[in-house]
Amino acid sequence: MSDVRGIDGRRLAMVTGLTLLLVSPALALGQWYSTRGPLQTLAWYEQHRAPGDSAGYASALYHGGHAQATHATRWSLTGYATLGVAGTLVGLVLLLGTRQRRTA
Repeated sequence: MSDVRGIDGRRLAMVTGLTLLLVSPALALGQWYSTRGPLQTLAWYEQHRAPGDSAGYASALYHGGHAQATHATRWSLTGYATLGVAGTLVGLVLLLGTRQRRTA
């Protein structure tokens, strides 16, 4: 016979907290890193622009503009930095809230 148990609330909170603690800063860092490439490409095109490269420059302008807008709103309510910090703090609270309390 198999022993089937219900989901323990403490264990679920611990797993959720650990997941948030690990994933939230990683996703925020990944989003920050993904804005660096288009900004560097745009800066390179602005310094080395030559006649006949209008398609490349237009693409760099589009992607660079999107990266600048994403980077400018990083600390807004739904920005990647704000959500990364909030997720990390919620994960830490969930993880620390599941600690065993010892009584003497």
